Amino acid sequence: MRILGFCIVLSLVICTLFYVSMTLSLSSDFNHEQHAQHFVLKSLKGPLLLFKEDVGRFPSSSEGLDVLIKPNPEIEAKWKGPYLENMPLDPWGRKYEYASPGRFNRESYDLWSLGAEQNTIEDDITNWERSHSSKVK
Repeated sequence: MRILGFCIVLSLVICTLFYVSMTLSLSSDFNHEQHAQHFVLKSLKGPLLLFKEDVGRFPSSSEGLDVLIKPNPEIEAKWKGPYLENMPLDPWGRKYEYASPGRFNRESYDLWSLGAEQNTIEDDITNWERSHSSKVK
């Protein structure tokens, strides 16, 4: 019985150490602004999917994200929004960039923020894998 108790305690200690090391590892890779941006990018996915369900496609690059708030005349009959109450801005107060079809997500859309620097890709927050990254203009 003592061995079983020891094994359980040891397992809990190992799990706790693993959790702490993963938390520290993740926090060193992302700062709070990046966490906030990832949250916003994920939160825009729902309205974009609802738009696609209603209209039959994602917003075009020319329509942009603004069509989630107000329809253009071509889609007004199918549009059941608004899908957003207001347009979220990135932590630096700028609009998110959007392209559909995406350069990296060809079947859907690319959504990104240019980050604080605006001229380097290191601080860009994107909805695609970073291994694909090259500066998107």
